[in-house]
Amino acid sequence: MKDQLQGYSLISIILHWAGAAALIYVFLTGESMEDASRAVRQELMGEHIFWGVVLGLPLLARVVWRFARGPAALPAQHKLLDVLAKLVKVGLLVAIAGAVLTGPMQVWAAGRDITIAGVTLPALIGADEALKETLEGLHELFVHMWIPLVLLHVLGAVKHAVIDKDGVLGTMFKPRADGR
Repeated sequence: MKDQLQGYSLISIILHWAGAAALIYVFLTGESMEDASRAVRQELMGEHIFWGVVLGLPLLARVVWRFARGPAALPAQHKLLDVLAKLVKVGLLVAIAGAVLTGPMQVWAAGRDITIAGVTLPALIGADEALKETLEGLHELFVHMWIPLVLLHVLGAVKHAVIDKDGVLGTMFKPRADGR
């Protein structure tokens, strides 16, 4: 089955692992705000917004890259597992894009600009409390979709490595010139 593997390009692999690290960091800063004191929460919020916007651009690039290039060819497996794998991958990409887009939008809906390293991103939408509440809810939904989706993604990788022993996991570590 290994001869069916297409693999990934160096850019895809870098975007994958950098995206994973970015998601973990931004997720943890966001989650740590809940139990923090008001002063610490404000500091964490600034850090979360800063890194959410700074890392959001490469994350969006990853989403666009994957949809533009399509997934790599993988070995055949049971049809239900193929469907689950596709749903998990698309779900992760949708959750990433959704979280990255709703993050700044909720700040703007609160009537605030976003300033990153001295550069101001002016509000693209006017202050609207109802919209802000909706965007906050959507942001939470997208962010918390990551947990079961990442777990399923990792379990799938482990299945390929331990049970199938088909080389799929290796495709995310060894770039191929003809890879996706």
